[in-house]
Amino acid sequence: MGVVAIDAANKEFFTDLYLQYYHLMKKIAFGICREYSVVDDLVNEAFINIFNKTAVIKPLKNYQRTSYLISTIKNVSLNYLRHRNISNKVLLNFSHDYLASIPENGLSIEDYYSIKEQIDELIASIGSLSERDQKLLYLKYYFELNTREIGVILNIPINNVREYIVRARRRAIKNINQNEY
Repeated sequence: MGVVAIDAANKEFFTDLYLQYYHLMKKIAFGICREYSVVDDLVNEAFINIFNKTAVIKPLKNYQRTSYLISTIKNVSLNYLRHRNISNKVLLNFSHDYLASIPENGLSIEDYYSIKEQIDELIASIGSLSERDQKLLYLKYYFELNTREIGVILNIPINNVREYIVRARRRAIKNINQNEY
């Protein structure tokens, strides 16, 4: 790897590149690894790889550059998954009886299916909400974002986000209660 001189043109090029493609690359990385805690690290690692290939990237047309960036983030994300899986295998001690060390969760088959039914009802209830309510609940509970981040993503005043989430949650509960026998 050669060292790339950081002149004003390269700095501006990579700043624009980062601002333009950051969110797309973050979305792709999350789609592959499903671990929100490492997505930013993967995107940054991809940009480091891209920075080291300045001579290759700069002359590309926009569509070629986009393809190159997408391929890079896919490869970085897949490499992360591979290395994580390898390290998990190495860390296992096969002489230990892991089945005996797994605690019983105490769920009977009836409890399991009861919980599964409740989850299905919750999913159906959320599915019947407005698109904004669905996004609010999805961002809050699936992506575990805070109110400031949700406000920025959905273009909602930060002071109103918490109340909107409470209302969406109440509507979901109301939908569940209306569908009970």
